[in-house]
Amino acid sequence: QIKGPELDDWPDVESYLSCRFGNSTLTRVVSNGIDGITCISPPLHEAMLMSNQAQVSIYAHHGDVYLSSSHQRFDYVNPIEVRSLAPTSGPFSGNTEIFVDANIGVVETDDLVCLFGTEIAKVKVRNKDIICISPPITDYSQAKKVLVRLGVKGALNVSSPGQMFIYYNSPSLHSLHPSYGFFEGGEEVLITGSNFRNDVGFTCSFGNVTARKSVWISPSLAMCIAPGLQNPSSSSLNVQVRISNNGIDFSDTNEDWNKTNNYLFIDRPEAFTVKPDVASWDRNTTLTIRGNGMRFVTSCIFGDTNHSYPIIDASTNEVKCTVPAVSKFHPLPAISKAAFRLPILLGLENGIVPTKLEISYTAPIIDAYLAESQPVINSIKPLHGSSSGNEWIQIHGVGFINRKKLTCVFGDLESEDTIFISSSEIVCKTPKHLPGSVSFGVNNGVSSPENATLNWKFTFVPDALFLSITPTQGTLSGGTLVTIVGLFPSSPFVKSPHSFVCRFGRSGFVEATVFNLNQVSCITPRSDSPKSVEISLSFDGGNNFRSSNIWYSYQNEIEILKLTPNYGYKSMAGTSVFIHGRNFWNSTDLKCTFGSTSVPAMFLSPKIVSCKSPLYNSTRTAESLAVSVSYYGDDYVRSWKDFHYFDLPQIESIEPVLGFSIVVMGRGFHNTLQIKCKLGQALVQARVINATTMTCKIPYHVHGGVDVRIYDQYTKYLLPYEKK
Repeated sequence: QIKGPELDDWPDVESYLSCRFGNSTLTRVVSNGIDGITCISPPLHEAMLMSNQAQVSIYAHHGDVYLSSSHQRFDYVNPIEVRSLAPTSGPFSGNTEIFVDANIGVVETDDLVCLFGTEIAKVKVRNKDIICISPPITDYSQAKKVLVRLGVKGALNVSSPGQMFIYYNSPSLHSLHPSYGFFEGGEEVLITGSNFRNDVGFTCSFGNVTARKSVWISPSLAMCIAPGLQNPSSSSLNVQVRISNNGIDFSDTNEDWNKTNNYLFIDRPEAFTVKPDVASWDRNTTLTIRGNGMRFVTSCIFGDTNHSYPIIDASTNEVKCTVPAVSKFHPLPAISKAAFRLPILLGLENGIVPTKLEISYTAPIIDAYLAESQPVINSIKPLHGSSSGNEWIQIHGVGFINRKKLTCVFGDLESEDTIFISSSEIVCKTPKHLPGSVSFGVNNGVSSPENATLNWKFTFVPDALFLSITPTQGTLSGGTLVTIVGLFPSSPFVKSPHSFVCRFGRSGFVEATVFNLNQVSCITPRSDSPKSVEISLSFDGGNNFRSSNIWYSYQNEIEILKLTPNYGYKSMAGTSVFIHGRNFWNSTDLKCTFGSTSVPAMFLSPKIVSCKSPLYNSTRTAESLAVSVSYYGDDYVRSWKDFHYFDLPQIESIEPVLGFSIVVMGRGFHNTLQIKCKLGQALVQARVINATTMTCKIPYHVHGGVDVRIYDQYTKYLLPYEKK
């Protein structure tokens, strides 16, 4: 735009006025108005200047008559180049602050505007940072890409290289589990909702505090680790949980958030006293536990009995629950003959909290009238055991007496240990014995063992032989299918396959699946920390376990950070993909999974593994697949990245532009692709403008001709086109 006295009053200037920039040919005036007349600047090389500044002159073009020149010079500058955006995505509602890293040359920041496709948006400048504010757009798709460029006020048609920005639907939350946790944080909170995106900026916030870790699982599920809150002013605090796909724009505040998005920070419960502190041996006992922060306690747990007992009544300072009789514990606790104590633990929705309290059991006093009688046996469970002994069996009947000489008799042998539970139940530890059936009975200690009534049969079976397990390791979250190979007892267990139970370490009990007498499998339980545990197997429903002397290793969860490359071509199989992350460990069971297809992985370091992508199948394979790393038998993953299949790009022409860059025209270009231009021996990164256009800057080079080739940096695919 050229301003001057009376220029805006001249009619029909397009028909008789022209402009000249430096020594360029004349170009006709485009229009005039209240801001003066408008001319289109020619390329720099047409101005034939000694510098980058041109004097603008006005001519009457019917005779090339010089009329006037401007005192202000017109500057030719390098094109405005947008190098990167942060963030690279935002909601359709707009108003996202986007930090733009750009080369603007001598252009003043006050003269800049942002262009989102064809939409003009305002620019902010903050501490020399260029910030574009995304405008709202209306779109009914899940996501939409637009090209973000910088323009100059008054010259909006000046093109400049840009970067892609993705519009998406704002995320919304539906539920939280658990819905509360302790002030110190660390709770794993599962969040359901919609429109969650697997982007770098995916973030959860608890009130104004960012989650310790935010993990995208699916478009409708996420896991966030609650932060800790320092110096809380009360015993509980409600905050709203929100989700951001880009780390900046969070889900809208819900007016009904107290019911859906509310997360409650609470004090960890503390238990001070329990009354009574002695429980009945053979009847249920109601306990009252007093302390602070008890309102959210849901159950009581006693020792390592692996069973919880629901709360009868709860308030802030008190809970009531029922502790069972000794005979109701399963499996039985490790107890002495006459008395024992069990620690009390509190169960909550978000886990288990230990206390410093204990409950005591004391055996009842012997009835003097039964002191000289022998018991009557009604049942034995199980009726068989290992020939190596050292297994517990349960005996139910009438007239058992709690005395030191109480014992079980197996043929000519007495039990290794006998525990009185009640007058109708005892447990005995089997002795070591050759395989075969023997007579069985119980002696109350009123006579020698040979005088016991041996009217039951007990069978000793050969020992189990453990050979191997596969796999030998898995993640802390459990869920790994472990196969145990060996020689296992054949009778009578085949009739009761549900009697097989696996144990990992001392506390992880899971039911086993029996394939045959040489192979069983079980799903690993969770573990609270990385460690190695021994696998044991029970053939009697979990009462007794056989040690295998084979160990299983729990490892930290695998976390995937990025894929290099994160794409392959549909017609090419075997793209080498390097997966960067954490907690990989060297194993022959290591695998990569592309969607539902698994391929072997190669361990390179605890932070890098590699694998080859499977061939694309148009009838079964999606164009974008989730890639995860796990181990054969362990198919539960929490971390993955997307891998994309593209059609091979095609080149139709390669042309230089102004001597500064070449333009590559064709189809199938994507910003994801790592395309390079090779001019002679010089390599230049291509910049994708859109699906049909790429540019490459021309590097410095001696005079002469070179071959121009285009190829993919990662797949080494050479695009079939060559130009001098």
